[in-house]
Amino acid sequence: MEKKILITGASGLLGRELVGIFQEKGFEVLAHYAHHRPRRVPRVRWLRGDFRTLSGISRFLRRNRVSLQKTHYLVNNYGPITHRAVKDLRGRDILEDFSRNVLPAFEITRHLLEGEDLKVVVNILFEGAERIRAYRNILSYALAKHSLLIVTKSLSRAYRATRFENLFIPPLTGAKIPGPRGASRSPVEMAREVFRRTGET
Repeated sequence: MEKKILITGASGLLGRELVGIFQEKGFEVLAHYAHHRPRRVPRVRWLRGDFRTLSGISRFLRRNRVSLQKTHYLVNNYGPITHRAVKDLRGRDILEDFSRNVLPAFEITRHLLEGEDLKVVVNILFEGAERIRAYRNILSYALAKHSLLIVTKSLSRAYRATRFENLFIPPLTGAKIPGPRGASRSPVEMAREVFRRTGET
């Protein structure tokens, strides 16, 4: 059977490695990007989508309705991060991070679940997203990712036929916002872990 996967945020640091490993393993890859279409790769179909608003997500799903049929795997990797000191944070920052991190994952997952072909959903979360703690510079992002974790745990209970995996990743080597010294992991290593979580090893 043809194995089809949708990867959101596929043109980013981790996304490019995810596209590479799944393409190499024989998957048909649907790769979401926001602005600049990456180079053509065999067995990879690049799908443009603006996930900043609910209407943009809906347009993406409508425009790619046929391509998305019979999608078996989903990696929710899209999730911009607002890096701002708590004292400088405003309500619009929290709203924007929630909209960009939770709504696309929820709407796309729900849409694919309706087709009854979705076998595995892997959500990319940041290391420590299960712990309640104080944040200095990523509070709005952390709130969104905590919310996504609750959403996917709830979906997992409602849709027993689909397996949900939450992958908590440390800062990535080469990321714009570096983590503590010695705490980062390579995007290649994390992409391999995502592949392993699909159960296709």
